[in-house]
Amino acid sequence: MDPEDEMWKRLADKLASEATEDELRELDELLRRNPGMRDRANQVFEWWQTAQGQKQYDERLFEKILERIS
Repeated sequence: MDPEDEMWKRLADKLASEATEDELRELDELLRRNPGMRDRANQVFEWWQTAQGQKQYDERLFEKILERIS
């Protein structure tokens, strides 16, 4: 498999919490050997964390709205 394709597959598995320990080690090694891929992966991780934080904020806000109208 092409290293970049492998990186995206492992990255998707990691974000979906479906990666095995071996796959996570492979991803870490791949990113260690390829700084350009590591930079792109870090951008995706940052975006993912921001999106997850926004989702949690939105859910809390929605619950507060439901409490007020109940």
